[in-house]
Amino acid sequence: MKMFPALFAATSLVLAGCSLSAPPPTSPSQHQVTNNTTDGSAEAEKAVGLAPAPTVISEDFSVSPGSPVNFVALTPIPMAFIWYGRTDLDDVPVTLSKVGTASRLDFDVPELGITCDGLLRFDGTEGYGDWEIFCSDTSEAAGILVPVAGQPTINGQGIDRFNRSVIFSIPLRN
Repeated sequence: MKMFPALFAATSLVLAGCSLSAPPPTSPSQHQVTNNTTDGSAEAEKAVGLAPAPTVISEDFSVSPGSPVNFVALTPIPMAFIWYGRTDLDDVPVTLSKVGTASRLDFDVPELGITCDGLLRFDGTEGYGDWEIFCSDTSEAAGILVPVAGQPTINGQGIDRFNRSVIFSIPLRN
């Protein structure tokens, strides 16, 4: 995966306000480690103040039929798209195919003279997650997926490598 300098800069600004040297929480309701632990993981948990990681990780979860995670559009559907400062890209034909909890998207933007493909990666079933696209003119963009209550759409917002805003909305209909 390619990362963008602007995305790194934004992440650095956010992380600059965080302190990794802060002491773990001390309130009684926080995680406590007992003395009868036999492995070294208790020391690591105590050092960071976190509960232990689950021992079984599964991608099996119940997904509702109207969830964006289930959506496939093998024939083009119109996507509303804002990029390159263009707000008139209301009918960009996009196709979506499934790959586990990710969807591959493909589309052409004749007004910009580009062909693009990318991935939508979902966290859970509500439509949150992240996305990235790569285009024929070497343009790249990435961002987050943000569901809007009451709207059956896949909504993405982010930036390209030149720090230009990228917004799209894909209706959940075939």
